[in-house]
Amino acid sequence: MPEIRNPIQRFFWDNLTRGGLDLVDANRVDELINHVKQNKVTETEARPASAGEAQEIDTFEKGALKHLLDDNNWRNLLTDDGVKKLEQVLGIRSTTVRAGTGRDAVGEVPKGTVQGNFTRHIGTQNIKLEHTAALFNYEYNQRKAEFDNPRVPQEDRAKQLLFLLQDYAQVLNNAGSGPEVVSQRQELLKAFFDKPLAGVFGSKDPDDDLMSTAWEIVWGTDPERAQSSFNVDNSRSWTAYMSMNGEFVPMAKKLDELLAASGKPAKVEAFEKRSPLNWIVNEQTGNTKPSSYFNESTAIKSTGVDFAVKLLSNEGSVGNRTLDPSVDLKVDFYAWGNFVTLNKQAGEKLVALHDDTKQPLKVEMEAVGEHHWKPVFKDAAGAVVDPGKVTAVIQDRAGKVKGDGQATGSYSASWWGFCDRNAMQGLVTLKYGFPQPQKDVTLKVGDKEFTFSASEIRLMVGRRLTELFPETNQAGNRYDEEPDEIHLKDGSALAGKISSEVSFYRPETYRTGDTMVVTGDNAGAVKSSLLLDVGGQPREINVADIVEVRRSSVSGVGARAGVQDKLVLKDGSEVTGTLKSKLSFAKATREADGTMVLKNTEATPLSGDVKMTTTRGEEKRVSLQDIKYLVREDVNEILAEEALSYIIRNQGVFCADSWTASSVANGTRTIEEINRWKAGDVEKPDWIPQDLNTLEGYRGPVKNPENLMFFSLGNKGSSYGGLKFWIEVDENKMPINSKIISGQWDFLWGVEGKPNWDAPATFNPNVPNDLVLKLYVNSLENPEAIKDLLPENWRSHVLTPPQ
Repeated sequence: MPEIRNPIQRFFWDNLTRGGLDLVDANRVDELINHVKQNKVTETEARPASAGEAQEIDTFEKGALKHLLDDNNWRNLLTDDGVKKLEQVLGIRSTTVRAGTGRDAVGEVPKGTVQGNFTRHIGTQNIKLEHTAALFNYEYNQRKAEFDNPRVPQEDRAKQLLFLLQDYAQVLNNAGSGPEVVSQRQELLKAFFDKPLAGVFGSKDPDDDLMSTAWEIVWGTDPERAQSSFNVDNSRSWTAYMSMNGEFVPMAKKLDELLAASGKPAKVEAFEKRSPLNWIVNEQTGNTKPSSYFNESTAIKSTGVDFAVKLLSNEGSVGNRTLDPSVDLKVDFYAWGNFVTLNKQAGEKLVALHDDTKQPLKVEMEAVGEHHWKPVFKDAAGAVVDPGKVTAVIQDRAGKVKGDGQATGSYSASWWGFCDRNAMQGLVTLKYGFPQPQKDVTLKVGDKEFTFSASEIRLMVGRRLTELFPETNQAGNRYDEEPDEIHLKDGSALAGKISSEVSFYRPETYRTGDTMVVTGDNAGAVKSSLLLDVGGQPREINVADIVEVRRSSVSGVGARAGVQDKLVLKDGSEVTGTLKSKLSFAKATREADGTMVLKNTEATPLSGDVKMTTTRGEEKRVSLQDIKYLVREDVNEILAEEALSYIIRNQGVFCADSWTASSVANGTRTIEEINRWKAGDVEKPDWIPQDLNTLEGYRGPVKNPENLMFFSLGNKGSSYGGLKFWIEVDENKMPINSKIISGQWDFLWGVEGKPNWDAPATFNPNVPNDLVLKLYVNSLENPEAIKDLLPENWRSHVLTPPQ
């Protein structure tokens, strides 16, 4: 969560985002403004305004509200209309500095195909994604005589090469998006520009949108049209808000009554009430969480998971009985920042242990009334043990405890909800134009009538719309807070959090998706340290601060036998002691008195220790010279150039995870215009840094500031929101470095294709698809208007009046 510094941020977080679960729209901004007007807010408190105080926003309050826009972490929790509303309240007006918008260049990019190539011969769908670049190279080499034929004009040969690129780019563009596609796009462009004639057409930018022809072809945008504005009708968007708080349960009861009257299984309510955490015990999940905090000390009541039944050797012995509502249990299901899962089919067990003796207990079933049961715990002597003295732990097949053996942990799940589903509703309705249900519908089953209001149908249809589009696309990856990894030369590995400073944003960093890798021999990327014992006291010295290390023999009366190490530091001081870190003196020079000297130079850098706290909480120091490579998940997972092409391909309508942290806050987003500036432009907005030489991106420092381009993607009339970033290109106008300055999102995603009303129900599989369709069709004033969005048989669901 963002750092909360004042009462306005506290109100914003607790009351408007509901603990980070929701994005804040214009209506909720109105709530915020009303709260500020009705209270006098200071840095520490918000007290109700007295009767004589004017209800206006004072200087401090304006500053605090503006900070919500200035800080990326807070602004990203506002929807597009929420940003605009807050700008209006604060009197902020968009001041767009003159920017390049590109031009239409229709007919200036040669288009064609290479007859008989693999993509045409076997079809793009039959080429494995990971083979695309390799097949392009193979095809080129097979036809090399054609591309090198001096009797054919160079321009014609360059066209053929571009056509071959277009053929293979189609494989990737048909595949959509994702890290594998991104990787192959990069490989295909590299393969293309390795060819002698690639730059003839590939490096051109006929539409003047600051993106090269080859790059646009491979990323699936139009190299002949600079798409700088999109027509987005936000009025089409709507959502039937969903949470994990049981808002669908009343509807589920009504649906079960209708299904039972129809002689069909009535399981909607039971599924709806199941815990979304049931995956911990390998059971079917549901849609209702009983609490926003999952506590190991109250494992059953806080999670809704029936851990008790998993203690029984024969779970079937409970029959149709359910666990007595008064029963709770301490369970070790969360340790070291991760959930601990149980899979009895894999030989794992949930074992009840006595808190005092740590010995396993026998668990028996006791009937409670006609419908419930409860567990009874007994020790080896048969004595009943108080449930408050019992902790259940999960053991693997070998009998080893999977967790930490304690039941004191907790997990805040206030942000758990259906933000992805709510966002998809907004996206689908905005992109496709599904109208909201407009009238009530009554269904007759025998002599019974069941009336569903338009709002109830809206909730059902809103859910169903999230299931109709199996074709999804995505740019970037969710940040999952995966542990860092240290891989050693002996083949072993450690996982946890590297506490030594490591620079992963370097030209030589290997990237795949959101994973960054630097090798251990790249000492410049790691600020390692040496541990020195100075008179019995440990002292840590950064290798970067060391000029040289001197090792001499120690002997004589009163002296400790062995060696003495002296570290000479850059500030001129010296530290003497005994090195505890592993340091090889194989390349040291030896002085006349036998002292060995290791110089710390650029040519021969010293290798110290890399520190890590493992996933089990252990502190480790690993010598850099023993490390093969280090791995870290990138929190900035959507790169600027990838976001740019994705937004253009989706015509400015998409969803985004607004948090770059591991939590997720999905919301529908729009972009209406794209502005572009070159480094040499005289007029540039003030968000572009003055000193371009100091810029650093995901590939480290900028190589050539003259090759920088700046982009602003946002909505008309708004200064905030959207994206602002720079891209550095090479001689072929290919991106080689970039950084998002503001508006960093975790990942972007959307849906494609046509709705499939026969798609399986995934939200609650017990709700019949045809029933939802019937209710929707009959709730619309004019279903004919959206017949292209409905299945072919939609008319068969229309009820003949009266309903």
